[in-house]
Amino acid sequence: MSLVGIMIFAVVASVLAGQIKGVKSGFDTYIAVAACLVILGFILSKLTVVVNIIERLQSYISIDWTYMEILLKIVGISYITQFSSDICRECGYNAIGSQIQIFGKISVMLVSMPVVLALIETIEYLL
Repeated sequence: MSLVGIMIFAVVASVLAGQIKGVKSGFDTYIAVAACLVILGFILSKLTVVVNIIERLQSYISIDWTYMEILLKIVGISYITQFSSDICRECGYNAIGSQIQIFGKISVMLVSMPVVLALIETIEYLL
């Protein structure tokens, strides 16, 4: 599905959820979550293209694949954190959404530690 198709799907799902909210409260959240999951599925299907491009870039320049894995993990953690947090906020649970964001930030920090350590070792080596 193209970008325009996904945007139209998202707008239609939002309007449908808004209409149902006035009739039967609670079902609007199910529609919103289902629409988010469908869009997530399309995003994940495009992820293989991104990985292939990164592998192609790696063949041109000598970058350790470990750093690319870390980069992909950070992007994944960020997206899943934002996705989960937004759903919690949509359901009215702002505190849970905030806690998810804090957990995501700590997870990104933990995943990026090998890069920070490599940078510090490089600086120490140069000094």
